[in-house]
Amino acid sequence: MYNQKGISALLLVVLIGAVALIFINTTAIMSIDEVESAFISERGSSVKSLSLSCAEEALRRIQIDNSLEMSDYVLDFNDGDCVINSSISGNDFSLNIIANLGDYYHELNVDGEIVDDVINIVSWNN
Repeated sequence: MYNQKGISALLLVVLIGAVALIFINTTAIMSIDEVESAFISERGSSVKSLSLSCAEEALRRIQIDNSLEMSDYVLDFNDGDCVINSSISGNDFSLNIIANLGDYYHELNVDGEIVDDVINIVSWNN
């Protein structure tokens, strides 16, 4: 007949091995999710920074020429771009900026006014 202690020990080893494999698999999946989440967060921050850079450039251009209107104006960067649309009415202006970094997008809207060649920001929505 079979040795009962040997079968019990073998079943215990198999059970511990199965639990260990489940633990390792769960840990690996959680690690992959954390890496993916960190990548998405980093790309989101990068595309937001890109939109801020484009807003600064658009404001600089408006300060140089306060009658400049931009329609689907594209600023290209190494790994992304921005599309800028502006409208100017008297001393008031509005900017709409859409930054693109691969599959990631960020929209920024800026309203302001120009008084004595000084730009005053009225609203900044991102």
